[in-house]
Amino acid sequence: MVQKQGAIEIAGIESIRKSLSDRPFLHRLLINSGRFVVRKPLGGFGVLVLGLIGFAWLQNERHKKQLITQAREMLREGSSVASTHQYLMSQKLESPQ
Repeated sequence: MVQKQGAIEIAGIESIRKSLSDRPFLHRLLINSGRFVVRKPLGGFGVLVLGLIGFAWLQNERHKKQLITQAREMLREGSSVASTHQYLMSQKLESPQ
């Protein structure tokens, strides 16, 4: 058994990670996000608000697509434009401006 001089070999020690860059991407992302929120709480709050705005926008887009699909189906079935408009307005939408 040949060993390098000055090196001590311990079982299982080679699996210990020495720095953050050795860790998986998701783990680094979570650690650095936590550090950002702790060091800059106002910035963390801003990221949270932007995330909520983005989520609301995505939900709005999904809802608009569903309403457009419903209106197209109603018009294809032969409903009049007035009855389709009345149905869509009964969905408690904001009136057009």
